[in-house]
Amino acid sequence: LPMAGYSMPESTLIVDMGGGSTEWISIREKHAPGNSQPALMMGTIPIGVIKLAQKYVQTGPVSEYDVQQMAGEIEPVLQKLKASIGHVPEKTCLIGTAGTFTTIASFDLGLERYSRERIHLHTIPFNRLLAMRDKLFSLTLKERETVRGLEPGRADLIIPGIQFTISVMKHFSIDELIVSDHGLL
Repeated sequence: LPMAGYSMPESTLIVDMGGGSTEWISIREKHAPGNSQPALMMGTIPIGVIKLAQKYVQTGPVSEYDVQQMAGEIEPVLQKLKASIGHVPEKTCLIGTAGTFTTIASFDLGLERYSRERIHLHTIPFNRLLAMRDKLFSLTLKERETVRGLEPGRADLIIPGIQFTISVMKHFSIDELIVSDHGLL
């Protein structure tokens, strides 16, 4: 982050949302105010875009009922995550890495072809994620398959990916997402 012109945050949450699970890393200054947790923590939570898409994404637009059900499934998992991490400082930096987040960035940028250079460290404010959700959730699967920036094979997976990202940002009071092209391997 410093090499790209970002100041080092007091607290960082790195998330890699896969198909069946989501990996996370929490990094904090050792002596940050209110921090009694270790400076580095990591783990896996049992929620992923494929599992959520199979349950809540059909071929038509995403219904408000399905959005509420999906959010209802995500929320208890995030509550457990928050209990593991402990106090999350106000200025926590959220970094999303791998396919779910790079797809969100590609859509936000309207890319015709994947561009690592443009996607890596692309920043998306919370309000823009809400606008992306409103647009994509109102489209059918066929319509999403033609949207610039979305690979057709991710037209269903982008729905739970965006909903999960919005839920994380709400839950931890984070106002922007930084997308990383690097993975958590």
